[in-house]
Amino acid sequence: MSKYPLVSFVILNWNGRKRLERCLASVVNVKYPSIEIVVVNNGSTDDSEEFIKKNYPKIKLINLKKNVGYAGGKNIGVAKARGKYILGLDNDTIVTPGFLNPLVEDLENDPTLGIIQPQIRSLI
Repeated sequence: MSKYPLVSFVILNWNGRKRLERCLASVVNVKYPSIEIVVVNNGSTDDSEEFIKKNYPKIKLINLKKNVGYAGGKNIGVAKARGKYILGLDNDTIVTPGFLNPLVEDLENDPTLGIIQPQIRSLI
């Protein structure tokens, strides 16, 4: 078992470039050494694809020609993810830099856990 198992962030996006800006800015600043970021661009017609390619070239971008719905898009992202753990995010989520370490630690240390969720706070 690796000290830092890979965690795949799977982010679904549909015409959400503005929301994606804040989301991705927070995700790339996560202080966990082994993550991959997968964005499923779910049939967007805005400039989300260009924004990601220009500003985040290391992100695994999956461009779907049509919107396949929430579950359909998430499932495609999960299928392409390589992580031991999958973290599903919506494109309006902002994470704090240290939130992931204790979650992975709990999952690694307690074999009875199958799913875990961080605390969620609304900025509204």
